[in-house]
Amino acid sequence: MRMRTKWLWVIVVMGLTLGGCTGRGVARPMVEGGEIDLRQWSFEQDGLVSLSGEWVFYWDELVVPGEERERTGLIVVPRGWQGERVGEVMLAGVGHGTYQMRVRLPEVGRDYGLQMPSVGTSYALWVDDELVLVNGEVGVSAEVTEPTLRARMVTFRPAEEEVLISIQVSNYHDPSGGIWDHIYLGYEEQVFRAKMGAIGFDVFLLGSLIIMMLYHWGLYAFRRTDPSPLFFAIFCFVIAVRLVVTSERILLELWPEIPFLLGIRLSYSGFYLAVPFFTAFLYSLYPNEFHNVIRLLFIGVGGLFTVLVWLTTPINFAWTLIVFQIASLVGSAYAMYVLALSISRKREGGILVLIGYWLLILTLVNDILYSTQAVFTAPLFPFGVFIFIFCQSLVLSSRFSRAFTQVEGLSTAFQKFVPQRFLDRVAKEGIEHIQLGSAESDYIALLFCDIRAFTPLSEQMTPQALLNFLNGYFYEMSQPIEENQGIIDKFVGDEIIALFDPVTVSLALKQQVAAVSAVRAAIAMQERLELYSTRLEGEGYMALRAGIGIHSGEVVIGTVGTEMRMSSTVLGDVVNVASRLEGLTKMYGAAIIISEDTLNLLPSGELGAYRWLDFVRVQGRQTPIAIYEVFAHEPEAKRVAKLAAAAYIEESLRWRGQKGWGEMRRVLEEGVSAFPDDVALRFHWGRVDLLATAVLPSDWDGAVTVGSK
Repeated sequence: MRMRTKWLWVIVVMGLTLGGCTGRGVARPMVEGGEIDLRQWSFEQDGLVSLSGEWVFYWDELVVPGEERERTGLIVVPRGWQGERVGEVMLAGVGHGTYQMRVRLPEVGRDYGLQMPSVGTSYALWVDDELVLVNGEVGVSAEVTEPTLRARMVTFRPAEEEVLISIQVSNYHDPSGGIWDHIYLGYEEQVFRAKMGAIGFDVFLLGSLIIMMLYHWGLYAFRRTDPSPLFFAIFCFVIAVRLVVTSERILLELWPEIPFLLGIRLSYSGFYLAVPFFTAFLYSLYPNEFHNVIRLLFIGVGGLFTVLVWLTTPINFAWTLIVFQIASLVGSAYAMYVLALSISRKREGGILVLIGYWLLILTLVNDILYSTQAVFTAPLFPFGVFIFIFCQSLVLSSRFSRAFTQVEGLSTAFQKFVPQRFLDRVAKEGIEHIQLGSAESDYIALLFCDIRAFTPLSEQMTPQALLNFLNGYFYEMSQPIEENQGIIDKFVGDEIIALFDPVTVSLALKQQVAAVSAVRAAIAMQERLELYSTRLEGEGYMALRAGIGIHSGEVVIGTVGTEMRMSSTVLGDVVNVASRLEGLTKMYGAAIIISEDTLNLLPSGELGAYRWLDFVRVQGRQTPIAIYEVFAHEPEAKRVAKLAAAAYIEESLRWRGQKGWGEMRRVLEEGVSAFPDDVALRFHWGRVDLLATAVLPSDWDGAVTVGSK
């Protein structure tokens, strides 16, 4: 770090040392005693030369070349003449006078150019005895004088080596007249390139300011909770307005007829408004570090001075400039403290903002000193604004990049709680737009899965071991669901709720694909569970079994809860039925039970091994439903036995529908005798006497009401 600092100082010192020299090591000439000798100057190698130094001055005289007048004395250019002592005369701010100087040129017979700055506040330029440029109207009183702020370029071809340059200046509209800025001399093409380059740079800065203004305005328009982009957009706009009426004054190049007073007011008020809006911007970034009283003070003073600018004349409001410049320097030091404090507190982007702000302050100080003619550099504040905007853009890019990364991370994390396909239904415009009560109806297949005898199993484990077990179990069971394009709606304790909602062209195909996917997933889940259970038994735990219920139909998918806390859910009769079917797996000793509605949607041969279990009326539903057991995942011997026992179940159910209790008992006794391990057969057999003694309605449909889950 010390080495870098050392080299930085070396570069600065070299720049300061060589700044007054040309590429050939020749000192830049100055006007001395009203004369400058450029015969040894090479415009091609050394560039333009500033005609700064001591000019001959005639106060209160508009001298025409060739006239013999007694000069007042020598005056320094560039500098306003207010308060200057020339000879024995102390100059006032308003009045008129003539500047003259002689220049000896290196060549005769070629075109030269003069890059004229804005002169306070009108002038006529003579080369020898030829009037080559009039800017505004020169006069001896305010009534006959027309001011202008335009910066101009003029060319001339000298007939002799020595040329007399005379500039008649009059000022009755500004507190200080005179030649405010450098006049540059060079070959015509050099001056033209310099002029176009300066205008091009201003246009570049203007375009950058406008782009950043629109960009930050757009940020605020789409996210109004953060006012900092709005303040920065207004700040860029104010600086852009000030830019077009200062420096190369490109607004006057496009519309020369713009009144002098309007240009002056835009220039002053641009400064008076830029500082308060920049202060408001910093305050919005660092409200805990920036004192609100300071912000209000700058807003109040800047607003007051702006009102004075637009209600009075430059001669009356010019005093406000030095006051506000001093206040701005003090405020700049305070802002530097705020930024340093923000860095110490590790606020986001504090270092970049401080770097940009430091450069901005350097250019602001330069412009303040330049406007008071303490230094004769060039207006650099727009360039400082550009650098600051660049740093601010990096901060914004970093902030939004981090925000997008966080949003992506949150979205990814959120999808672990609510699947993306679910969100696509209830929050089509993104999770930030999700609303309570957002709902959509659709036809799906719904799957419920629950562990059998979970309580005794959980009692064998510590809390952490139980969580590890459940996470491992959920992982194993979720894989077949995802492989069959299912969506896990939620985990409730040891229960899994999944829905199958394929994206297809037609409703009929959608229903079929949903049913097929749900049944295939259920079969694969049972196969995977068998392997997982074997591993658990090897670790000393009891065998793991689970029941699955599947039903198909129309549901409502949406959000429920409150505005402060909401949850995604699936509502409808399908949810109740699927949950009841999963509960019936315990009663019938089945691993998978599906409804007749689901069965009817399956293509022929899809199940492989299934049987009719019962005709039931579940709680919460009046319409009875036929239920079927799917056992394609079981070993072949069990499949054969269950398929053989299915004939006894079906015949017994037909006798039940006819209230043929004796025949029903006979069929079931034969079945239980042949297949004593068939839980479903034994369940039906054990219920015959209960049904035979029950009082049944005359129009009984044969369905029995089964218990709660």
